[in-house]
Order: sequence, then structure tokens, then C-alpha cells
Amino acid sequence: MSSLIEKRNGVDRMIKIKMPIVGKQRPRFNSENRRAFTPNETRQAEHLVRNYYKLMKGAFYPKGAVEVTIIAYMKIGDSYSKARCENIYQGKEFPLRKPDVDNIAKLVLDGLNGVAYKDDAQVTDVICRKRYSLEDYEYIEVCVSPVKY
Repeated sequence: MSSLIEKRNGVDRMIKIKMPIVGKQRPRFNSENRRAFTPNETRQAEHLVRNYYKLMKGAFYPKGAVEVTIIAYMKIGDSYSKARCENIYQGKEFPLRKPDVDNIAKLVLDGLNGVAYKDDAQVTDVICRKRYSLEDYEYIEVCVSPVKY
């Protein structure tokens, strides 16, 4: 499996997280006590990203600016025709369905906050892509590295 994440001087910290591709959901409000809360699906996905990064890489905490590359690999639909699948394999078609890349990025960045970097204010560059998975499952590749000036 080839990755779209480049290695730069061996300092990039790419991880592959096998998980359903979900985006950050808006907070919900409890009508009884008027408090906002994060939906369970979002909280669980952020927790998965955080724990998997800790397991694979430990705490990273670079000093200064950080760039984050996120690639979400989505499953090819079971009902897709052979011609459509061939276009996908040749890189001619991309997933144009939800979740949106900005919501995927928000979920991953929030999950990595305090684990891959001390504070999300350090993140100055974000690249987020959606691609079709050539595997039979969905996953996200995440790479955190110091910004090269």
C-alpha cells in the first residue's frame, strides 16, 4: 500500500488508524440543563485517534510550529460498477460524499491535541484529503511533523 505522506529526514510520525471515517459533529444541547455536550460518536472517534497515537508513537510534543497531514481512505461502494471501480483504481475518481474534509480534520486535530503537540495553536499547516481505500476497510493516515522553515 503506497502512502501519500512523504517522509522528510525520518522525522515524520505517520500512523494508520483503522476506523470508520466520521467527521466532527456539532455540539448538542441538553434542553433540561441547557448545557452543551459532544455527541458520543465524535467523542469515541477522538478517543480512538488519541489512544492509537499514544500507543504507536507516545507523546511527541515538538517545539514550535507543526504541520499535520490527514488522509481519510473511504471504502468503495458495494454497488459500484466495474467501470467506476476501474476509474477509482486509476485515480480518476475521488469520494464526493460526507463527511467533509474540514470535519474530518477537526476531529483528528482535536483527538491529537495534548498528545502529538502540546496545544493546537502550534498547528500552522493542515493538509486533509479523502481517497478511496484499496483495502476492504476504512482507515485514516495521520502524519505530524515540525514545520520546515
